[in-house]
Amino acid sequence: MTSHMIKEVTERIERVLGKEGAAALIATSCTELGIEQLKTSDDVARLGDLLIASGGLHEAIGRAIKVKAILSGASGAKHRS
Repeated sequence: MTSHMIKEVTERIERVLGKEGAAALIATSCTELGIEQLKTSDDVARLGDLLIASGGLHEAIGRAIKVKAILSGASGAKHRS
C-alpha cells in the first residue's frame, strides 16, 4: 500500500511540475529532510509539511499530499529538521 501511495503522490506532483520538476523537488526535499527517498507515509507527511512551509504553489501541493499521507496511515506530525 505504501509504495502505491508514494507512486500516486509522485504522479500528483508530476502533473503540476512535470517529471523533471517533480524529481528535482522530491530530491531536494528528501535531502532537506535527511532521507534518501520517500519510503513511508510518514515521509510523505513530512514532505507535505516542508512544502506547506514554502508557501505558494508548493504549499498547495504539500497540503494535498499530506492529506493523502494521513489517509494512508501517517501520524500527521510536523517534520523535524
